[in-house]
Amino acid sequence: MRTAFQPHRDDKQGGPLADAGAEPGEQEATAALFAGTIGAYKNPRESPHSRLRRPH
Repeated sequence: MRTAFQPHRDDKQGGPLADAGAEPGEQEATAALFAGTIGAYKNPRESPHSRLRRPH
């Protein structure tokens, strides 16, 4: 996930999902958002705030 959203820096190509038009800080924030979301989803037992429940 981090590699896919790796920010573009110093004329170096970033990850394929990074927004080349965004500021570097915004690119890093997007990477952190998606990595955190996927991490919480993949490891729900270790993250008490990410309980998956069936809809009623």
